[in-house]
Amino acid sequence: MFTVTALTEALSSAILDCQRGIAIDPFEAHECVRKLYTWQNVAERTERVYNLVNTVEEPSLINQLDRCLFGQC
Repeated sequence: MFTVTALTEALSSAILDCQRGIAIDPFEAHECVRKLYTWQNVAERTERVYNLVNTVEEPSLINQLDRCLFGQC
């Protein structure tokens, strides 16, 4: 799982690499990321998320109110 600590460590590492002159060429990085995503790939992943959300049962109004009354909203 992604955490703030992991983000901080990754950014610190990237800054040190840049200062040492061993940073990744931004054009190479862009090309790598560009190859990871296609319209077909993004559409398929989006559809999976929509389908998953569609299977989640929405809580009844009374359940929602109960949660709010007990400080869980």
